[in-house]
Amino acid sequence: MKQILTASFLLISSLGITQQFIDRDQAIQLAIDYGIAEPLDSLTATLVNDTIWEVESFLCEDYNHTQTEIYRIDAITGEKYEENYGRFTASVSSSPFPKTKLNYNGIIDSVLLLNSSAPLEVLPDLTVDLSQPNISPDNKWIAFRIGYTSLGITSLEGESYRVICDKCGFPYWTEKENMLLYVKNKEIIEHNVQTDEITSIQNCNDRIHSYSYCPTGNWFASIKSFPRTSDNPNEIIVSMNGADYDLFIFSLETDKEIRITHSGNISNPVWNYSGDTLFFNDKDVPYSATEFDLSEPQVGVANHLKNITVWDYTKSVDGVFPYIRNCQIYLVSTTTLKPLNYIVKDRGRYSDVTMSKDGNYITYTMKKNGVKRIYLIKNE
Repeated sequence: MKQILTASFLLISSLGITQQFIDRDQAIQLAIDYGIAEPLDSLTATLVNDTIWEVESFLCEDYNHTQTEIYRIDAITGEKYEENYGRFTASVSSSPFPKTKLNYNGIIDSVLLLNSSAPLEVLPDLTVDLSQPNISPDNKWIAFRIGYTSLGITSLEGESYRVICDKCGFPYWTEKENMLLYVKNKEIIEHNVQTDEITSIQNCNDRIHSYSYCPTGNWFASIKSFPRTSDNPNEIIVSMNGADYDLFIFSLETDKEIRITHSGNISNPVWNYSGDTLFFNDKDVPYSATEFDLSEPQVGVANHLKNITVWDYTKSVDGVFPYIRNCQIYLVSTTTLKPLNYIVKDRGRYSDVTMSKDGNYITYTMKKNGVKRIYLIKNE
């Protein structure tokens, strides 16, 4: 085919005629034949100056960077240019999202697959985005977000589901059997998914951006936003959306609310499993708060979390936690931060990875054909 195309090109050139022989589909097929890396979704091709097809394979989208491989195909002859290249792009944020620093020393390719069985796709027939999967403590239910405004639940097998709330978010299981928390219309709702009994735990005048329910059941932490003000008329306030984001805890026993922070830059409140410590981030610095029965809880920098994020530390079970790196999912040691096993070795657009409380199951989402899907895998 290449010899015929080249001969035809010489003939048409001698007649002063220019013509494009290789169309988009042919260019993509040639790139596959030449050995371009398999993409996460599908290959794309862009015609440059009517002479070169750039066939791009999207390899990875992980946190704040993307990676692609590009083959350049002559649009007339179908020949591949030798100077193939890729793109690596990184986005920079004024408030960078903290990220755990793995200790792998170049041996990450030697780790073994955790489980030989394939992950189970939960509710494969749904055609909308599914996200934020959350397994109940008894491994009976998975709560998840449907699209942008609804919450649903399904059994661990994921054969059927039902919507339990519209225009709500932040699903979170409590230690009480069948009890799910979520936010709806500035209220924290406790919902018994077995009986459908609903109770309002807290009515908040300020907007709740995230919250965390203490495993002991007596405290509730939330981040609220409100307009930032100053007593100094000459002070210039610089803040995201002109608002402060600070941490509060609320006693479910006494209805007392305590403001923990005043910096306006708080995120990621998470309780440890014993419920005696609350972790959070002030910008990218990890903090912990304890002694909540005192008039002023003890707050300080969590120095032992220097290389691991608050979220990864608190979601670990039996000394390990799931972690997404380079579009793969690993099981990582909490103490050494070394990858122990692949959870999923195939590359994909993964997010929302978490473990069940007993560590027996791992859930995550993967964007497939433009839609987020939920997957479940057993930790054997």
